[in-house]
Amino acid sequence: MKIMERCIQRVKDGKFSEFIALEKKYDAAEAKLGNVPPKRRYWVHYGGLFGNTNVWEREWENQAALDAYGEKIWNNPEWDALNKEATEVFYDGHFELYYSFTLDEFPVE
Repeated sequence: MKIMERCIQRVKDGKFSEFIALEKKYDAAEAKLGNVPPKRRYWVHYGGLFGNTNVWEREWENQAALDAYGEKIWNNPEWDALNKEATEVFYDGHFELYYSFTLDEFPVE
């Protein structure tokens, strides 16, 4: 079962350049890990979120692939440094996970 990972982050005022630079660093760090699906990035245009909100999504083949990625980034000094830098760029943010399904195989009972 495929899994969509979504991250929603609100960029601090005046930190757009730092946001772009930080995302490039995350992309470079992920490239070193291998087998990380590419992100699809969105910037809020209209709706219930603040105008300075970044949303990215990617799709994992299965839970095992996502778990393997998680093992690589937790307690990783490069990741820890990037996450610390992120506190200077974002007001807040959160992750969401969605399981794909067909109507014949709904995952929750």
